[in-house]
Amino acid sequence: KAILAYAPDPMQLSVYIGAFEHGYTVDDIDPFTMMINGVVSPYSIYGGEEHPDIPGVAVRITFKFRDFIDSYETLLGNRLQRYYVSGRFNDSTSFAAGGEVFIWGLRRGDANLDDVVDIGDPVYLVSFLYRGGASPKVEIVADANDDGEVDLGDALFVINYIFRSGPPPEK
Repeated sequence: KAILAYAPDPMQLSVYIGAFEHGYTVDDIDPFTMMINGVVSPYSIYGGEEHPDIPGVAVRITFKFRDFIDSYETLLGNRLQRYYVSGRFNDSTSFAAGGEVFIWGLRRGDANLDDVVDIGDPVYLVSFLYRGGASPKVEIVADANDDGEVDLGDALFVINYIFRSGPPPEK
């Protein structure tokens, strides 16, 4: 299942780690030292969980997905994203484990965040710029021509792309 970077669902995700080297077990982990991507603190940590892909017992680490997404730069495009979990055992020995999650990122030019660059995007931008419509939720995505500003040029860039086979919005 792909996870949408701009509309996370579920709001929380869990990762499992276990099968530690050198005789360490889940009971040896100092839960207060655990981090995801070096910056995200877990929402909850449960030891003694079973997981079909991990022999023995594992630790289930649950974190808020928005914090996870915010630990990366703005994700333009879809990609398999690496993450890592780090911490220390009670004797201060460090450990790290990692995995991958597929994140369905943002698309430059998709100003209304409906996951397609179409006529709705320049209409959204014109409404925002000249009719008091809602502002783009992610400015970098609304900046279709990547000039650092959200303006009429972005709406025209998308129209040129859709109707005149112009260059696509850059990633």
